[in-house]
Amino acid sequence: MHWPGRIVAVYFVLIAIGFAVRFGCALPESPDPAKFSNLVFAHRGGSENAPENTMAAILQAKKDGASGVEIDVMLSKDDVPVVIHDETVDRTTNGKGLVRDFTFSELQGLKIVNSSG
Repeated sequence: MHWPGRIVAVYFVLIAIGFAVRFGCALPESPDPAKFSNLVFAHRGGSENAPENTMAAILQAKKDGASGVEIDVMLSKDDVPVVIHDETVDRTTNGKGLVRDFTFSELQGLKIVNSSG
């Protein structure tokens, strides 16, 4: 990962922590490992009932009782961070091609499709 990508990754980790705190999913105060055994993180949000890596999926994970969420970030052609797992938009949108080949504005014009099962 090149240097700007690392900065973006750290930035989004901080955003994820902010979401966790905002939605009441804070980590236990004690560093006792036994207290961490009950944490549940939703992979790509609550993607069984909402399109993965969307705000709807994050809110679904909260509704389902998740302690936090794991999301994925890629950079658009114009270096705007976007939340998407795949390197292409093929599986999760109505578009075709690499995320990095689309500008942020072009990505916003794509329709999200629910790719879960």
